[in-house]
Amino acid sequence: GAMKEIYRKCFQKMQKNGQYLSHLYPFEENYYRRYGYDVSCQGAKWEIPVEKLSMKKSGKNVYYDGSEEMKQDIKNVFDIFSKDKNMMILFDENAWEKFFEEHAPFSGLNSYVHYNDAEEPDGFMSYSPKDNGDLPQNMVVDRIWYKNIAGLKGSLSYFLTQKPYCDKLIVDLPCGVDISAFINSTGGWGKRDCQRIVKNYGLSRVIDVEKILEIAKIQGDGCVTIKIKDDQ
Repeated sequence: GAMKEIYRKCFQKMQKNGQYLSHLYPFEENYYRRYGYDVSCQGAKWEIPVEKLSMKKSGKNVYYDGSEEMKQDIKNVFDIFSKDKNMMILFDENAWEKFFEEHAPFSGLNSYVHYNDAEEPDGFMSYSPKDNGDLPQNMVVDRIWYKNIAGLKGSLSYFLTQKPYCDKLIVDLPCGVDISAFINSTGGWGKRDCQRIVKNYGLSRVIDVEKILEIAKIQGDGCVTIKIKDDQ
């Protein structure tokens, strides 16, 4: 009873402070469901042998040099990428400053901007190599943002140049993005050498239903009656 009362008081305080959504990265999901939380964001981790990548290269990937021009190109790609994604962390100027410090040239993260055939930025990707025992290194993608599927494809095409030097590409993508078309299906898709693992990225709970409904982007016309029961 004590925890339930603590949460009830917390929810009241959040609503009073104008907070209409609460998000957690919990140690155990089922425990927090009793307080109204549930999965609100998922992603998919892809593990692909680099030799299985099969795509036609287009445009070019340019190493991030720290210039103001490339910083603006990265911001531009992020702005488009983040518009239709759930639970994105938006960057203010302080966050961008820290991001560019962490992704500075020769910082240990290899960062590339992809430019399409019209010389327009449409993708950004950073990665670092990870030891893989006696096998060649795995390439672990830290960030990947893109304006469209061509930008994603172009960014991933960078790893075609890494086939002699690495074993697997490991990249996290939104669940709704399917890159199986970029993978050579010889031998059949679904073999153990290619994996797609769905991961939960935290739980959310609505604090102020009226506010959520006000800002929701409802498609179509008409009216709806909603009955809400909240035991908290």
